[in-house]
Amino acid sequence: MRLLELLLASTLLSVTAVYADDAPIKIGVMNDMSSVYALGAGRETVEAVRIAIEDTGPVLGKGVELIFADHQNQ
Repeated sequence: MRLLELLLASTLLSVTAVYADDAPIKIGVMNDMSSVYALGAGRETVEAVRIAIEDTGPVLGKGVELIFADHQNQ
């Protein structure tokens, strides 16, 4: 009987752990958007990633969030 109780408790705990993480998947783009190299890989790259995220839709049932930054060639 004790084994059955432990099995039931572990099953309930594992099911709640699966649903606990509803955070979106984050994709980061860090490139030069203001210097000499911005022409080759600047804001257009960020826009291309944004379009790819929109085309793909949810991944593994989660939303996808785009984060981007300018490293200013430093």
